[in-house]
Amino acid sequence: MKQLKHKKRFLACIISFVMLLTVFSGSMTAFAAYDHPQGNEQIELQASRSDDVLTVSLVAKDHLVFGGLEGNVDHESDVEFVDYDASRFNSEDYYDTTTRFSMSAKGDADGDLEMDAGDTIWSIRYKIKDGFEAGKEYKFDMNFTEVADPDEKDYDWGTDSFTVIYKEAVTYQVVFQSQAGVLATEKVEKGNTVSKVPTATRTGYVFKGWSDGEKDYTSDAVKDLAISKDITFIALWEKINGDVTKTIDLDTIKINKFIKTGTTFPGGTFTFNLKPVRVEPLESQEYLEINEQDMPAIGPLSITVANGQVTGTTGLGQVEFPYGGIYTYEVTEVVPDQPMPGMTYDDETYTLKLMVEDVDGSLKLNTSGLRIISSGGEKSDESMDFENTYVPAKKLEVSKTVEGDPLDKNKEFEYTITLSLPTAGFETNGIVPTYVITRAGEAEPENGTVAYGSPISITLKHNEKISFSNVPEGIQFNVIETGTDYYTGTAEVTGGVDIQKVDGTYAKDVTVKGKMGTEDVAVAVTNEYSITPPDTGILHHNEMPLVFGLIAIAVAGTLVLNRKFQRKSR
Repeated sequence: MKQLKHKKRFLACIISFVMLLTVFSGSMTAFAAYDHPQGNEQIELQASRSDDVLTVSLVAKDHLVFGGLEGNVDHESDVEFVDYDASRFNSEDYYDTTTRFSMSAKGDADGDLEMDAGDTIWSIRYKIKDGFEAGKEYKFDMNFTEVADPDEKDYDWGTDSFTVIYKEAVTYQVVFQSQAGVLATEKVEKGNTVSKVPTATRTGYVFKGWSDGEKDYTSDAVKDLAISKDITFIALWEKINGDVTKTIDLDTIKINKFIKTGTTFPGGTFTFNLKPVRVEPLESQEYLEINEQDMPAIGPLSITVANGQVTGTTGLGQVEFPYGGIYTYEVTEVVPDQPMPGMTYDDETYTLKLMVEDVDGSLKLNTSGLRIISSGGEKSDESMDFENTYVPAKKLEVSKTVEGDPLDKNKEFEYTITLSLPTAGFETNGIVPTYVITRAGEAEPENGTVAYGSPISITLKHNEKISFSNVPEGIQFNVIETGTDYYTGTAEVTGGVDIQKVDGTYAKDVTVKGKMGTEDVAVAVTNEYSITPPDTGILHHNEMPLVFGLIAIAVAGTLVLNRKFQRKSR
């Protein structure tokens, strides 16, 4: 290689031979590394396979700068040269079992070749003549005959020969099979053992071991068996005589209903749905073909809370499962098409996971694997709690009727109406009462909302009314009609509890107090015109002008009679 700028002799004082033999399984790469005389690994020889083609590559392991390389690669007669990476080669010659290579740098302006770690310096491909054979060694020897260093520096890789052997281990396929199909498969190197023996389960049967068709094995014996061929193990079973239990008692798992209310709950029935989500095999049943349609239906379940009570409970009952596994359900309360008035239903969703195991051919619930998860996290007990709030809303109506002669239909009467909480912290469940005022001759009624404890001042005429809706049971009401001259007032009350009523006598207030109960409340106030004040011996302030008028008439009459009397006496 005359064009190389620098030459160094190989075998300067001592010929260093470094041979690393590495065996790889599958299609992994086998390589041997060249050690720098000073101990720095600079390059390595690698071999890899793709089908029946082996590639031998010289790869940089560190940052390198050199001017050129020259040498040969020797191989056995079972492979033949195909081609090479010519990007840096000047020439190559192939003989029966030797490939000679010569390469010079095609790098920087100085003619030096600079390589980084991982860069391929060169690679040569060989075809395996009779096809690849696992367990066979394919050997390649590389020899450097000359190495050119850059810049005439004392840069020495050493002059050496080293070998790479490519070999893939012989593997066999091990299959475990049961009545449900293939449980597991594994590739095992010759002489090694399987990594895991699956656990087979079958409802109604007891597992007895494995058979390869020639001999029976326990699971422990299979685990210790050195594999020397392809083998299929078939599960052995013994049928259970007598009943096989598939039904599991789930009554220990509870659904609890709580009613939050500030009044007496009249009773009701609540329904709960358990929606099947999925079924998963246990770790020992990874082979099992799972069908979510096999999930057993649970429920719907119902809880009846009696009149005057606020709690109820139910278990999940007796459930028949098809096989072992982890069964997942979503548990929710059903809001009926016609909800109970005043009832707010709990919208919680629980995730219920049931671990069902096959124990000696019968199915059992593994309570340690039971999981109940709510929106707030996993629960520590075996219950799902649903809390509803019961605040029944009623209607309060105050109507006006005027009677008497003359009948003044345009006369306005003043009202002050207050809705208030019976106690601090009384539960209204966010219900806000509203009102509508119906007036004669008005197409659009007046309406608004109510603030608890804030009085509403209005006027009503004959045949007009104010209606309050969404008034929670237990709310207190106070209706006051201000007394009006020449009118008496009476009130008729239906519904409500703790009613206190004061009718208004002549020009006196009408007052109705009470509390919303389980029925709507109607307060009908009737006013009757009356010119005659009550006989109390005390003049009403509006009657004074009439009295003075009568006195004036009387005085005038007296004066007239007195004058007539004086004329006659003359």
